[in-house]
Amino acid sequence: MSRRVATSIIAVVAVVAFTMGISAALDATGQTALSGIFVSLGVDANGTLLTIERDGSLRALRVSDAASVTEAEQGSQPQNATLAKLMPGEPVDLMVDESGVITSVVARYATITTQVIAAQNGYIVCADGNAYKLVGSATTAADSLQTGIYVLMRADPVTGSAFDVVASRTPFRGIASQAVSVAVTFIVAVPPNTPPGDTVYLATNASSWTPNGVRMTPLTGGRFTVVMQLAPGTQIEYRYTRGSWSTDERTAAGTPTPNRSLAVQRSGAAQTVTDAVARWADLPS
Repeated sequence: MSRRVATSIIAVVAVVAFTMGISAALDATGQTALSGIFVSLGVDANGTLLTIERDGSLRALRVSDAASVTEAEQGSQPQNATLAKLMPGEPVDLMVDESGVITSVVARYATITTQVIAAQNGYIVCADGNAYKLVGSATTAADSLQTGIYVLMRADPVTGSAFDVVASRTPFRGIASQAVSVAVTFIVAVPPNTPPGDTVYLATNASSWTPNGVRMTPLTGGRFTVVMQLAPGTQIEYRYTRGSWSTDERTAAGTPTPNRSLAVQRSGAAQTVTDAVARWADLPS
């Protein structure tokens, strides 16, 4: 027997042994775990199809007529549910049998109640100190999520992406204590040479340092103001701009200023911050 033939036989035997090992494992468990993000349900002549997004790709799987469906809220006991309750963007854990049919669906989420302090580019920054990306069904509510709006959200417990949002102008009954916030009024005096038509903005670490993150309202006497709802005890860093980093605040000498900082008081009472900008980056002193 030639060396090449012998090597080929050894390789085939190894592959067969490896495959038999996998088959034995599948026979022993009977199920394969699969996780992803729910996209949609479909129906054809053979029954129901469930599509998930996994590793950037879409995958459609047949659902058994006897499949169990459960919703598992973080911190609570799992509850029986139906496929119709699944929402686009919701994380799901699936059990799939050897034929590729789903036998079990577990939808996992965290419930969050808070108040919006800023919204931009598909994200909302909230009084609990977190920024949430709006995905799936929640994207349709983006236009209504303005500063001061209370929100009741279901979010991915791992990524924090919110896939279901209910908005209200009043706190949600029974869970209002989770949405308590402090009204912090920022008032800033700007240099006399600030162009009359320009707008001043507040850029914060809570809004990923977006230079035009929070728009301020002009007052008399070369001042601007804005009220932000912040969680008690929040530590926030911020600085003033005219909409871009090329027009942010500077020292009187024109050098970069350190980020300003604020510790929101824990008492819940309203708080006022008064600042002054010495100079803008693009303008002389």
